[in-house]
Amino acid sequence: YALAIAGKQLAAGQQSDGISLKANGGSDVALPISVKFADLLSLGQAIKGVDKVGYALTSTFGFTTPVGEVQVPLEHEGDFPVMHKPEIRLIGIRSKGINLLQQKADLVVDLGVANKNGGSSLGFEGFNWKLDLGGKQAANGVLASMTGVEAGKEQVVQLPVSLQLLQLGTVVYNAVVNKTPVDYRIAGNLNVVTPWGKAPLALNRAGNVPVQGGL
Repeated sequence: YALAIAGKQLAAGQQSDGISLKANGGSDVALPISVKFADLLSLGQAIKGVDKVGYALTSTFGFTTPVGEVQVPLEHEGDFPVMHKPEIRLIGIRSKGINLLQQKADLVVDLGVANKNGGSSLGFEGFNWKLDLGGKQAANGVLASMTGVEAGKEQVVQLPVSLQLLQLGTVVYNAVVNKTPVDYRIAGNLNVVTPWGKAPLALNRAGNVPVQGGL
């Protein structure tokens, strides 16, 4: 058998273990594949930026029959969707309320989660995140599940944040109260649920933004 993806032969081999077919039934055949790392890199370049990739499987099955072995050729072609990594960006940080007497502030961090895939929806779960403001850890949390994102769409995810302003220093205080821009870093890990199973995704975004909203 030989397997080609995107017009490039990726693997070839022989499976001689054999299987038994029941009358009017079927069986799965496992074809072991050994792939060179250089070939994977070449394949990655070939399918970069496309939503679907074609494959072709050619093989010959040898069936043992009462009259001897019968060779049956097989050719099959098709395509499958290419999974593009979702993009997560910080849309902004908003103030929901400030208690100056207690030096507390409630914020919302708005994240945009974009699904760049042309034909497959994506789900998300187990989002562990940490937010730094002004060089100090401001908050952390876990979202057990998130709303799925349809193909070609973007979903806004809101992370609630409660701050103790005095503990975070004057930089964060001025950002929340006086609306001066503040350095941020948001990092975390989550699982992306795809039609092919779950895949881990790491998040690490940094920049400088003002805190929107009033007292």
